[in-house]
Amino acid sequence: MAEIRRPPYLPPVLVAGCLALMVLLHFALPLGRWLDPPLTWIGLLPLGIGIGLLLGSSLLFRKRETTIVPFRESSALLTEGPYRYTRNPIYLGMLVALAGVAMLLGTRTPLLVIPLFFVLITNQFIVNEEAMLEERFGEAYDEYRRKVRRWI
Repeated sequence: MAEIRRPPYLPPVLVAGCLALMVLLHFALPLGRWLDPPLTWIGLLPLGIGIGLLLGSSLLFRKRETTIVPFRESSALLTEGPYRYTRNPIYLGMLVALAGVAMLLGTRTPLLVIPLFFVLITNQFIVNEEAMLEERFGEAYDEYRRKVRRWI
């Protein structure tokens, strides 16, 4: 198996950092508005959907009695619930929630953080987690990966 590169932080820390960066960019370097109040409130919808997807998906780990912590060995391959549509519903929930926050802020520069999160979570977590799942579950994971996309 390829060497697993473990970042020195967990995904919630990455999300918190991205949120802080979004707010900082909003106030320090807004570069114009793309949504004005009250339209910015529409951001509550993706924020709520993202949090719901994240929490609902997280509960499946407890239900199946497997770890949710990245880079720890899973005892079960989750393929039900939102995992039928995306291999990474928790990370997708984080991404959608960040998009909701960007909408709530309404300026352009916080939008730059969304692709940054996408690249970091994919390269620092997803790629390594997929390698671990492939090693642990073999053909079952390969079949799941053929049926379900990484994101959506």
